[in-house]
Amino acid sequence: MTDRDVTDRELARAIDEILPMGRDVLRRAMRAEQSERDQLATRLQRGRSQVARDLADLIGRASLRPEFRQQLVRVLGGLEAVNH
Repeated sequence: MTDRDVTDRELARAIDEILPMGRDVLRRAMRAEQSERDQLATRLQRGRSQVARDLADLIGRASLRPEFRQQLVRVLGGLEAVNH
């Protein structure tokens, strides 16, 4: 995902590609303090898998851009409501 603004639909597609366990990590990260998100993003960035690096990117962007974090929380909540 690039640094440009993304639509809710694009973000939902990107999140939907993440396994449920990864989405759970993302949800917990959005509830965490910024310092905890930063630490998690750093650990994930060192991961070998593309999924870990994608999660790190989303979490890192959410830490840097509060409006993206709000969008991410909103889209995650919408996906969770649809899947339950």
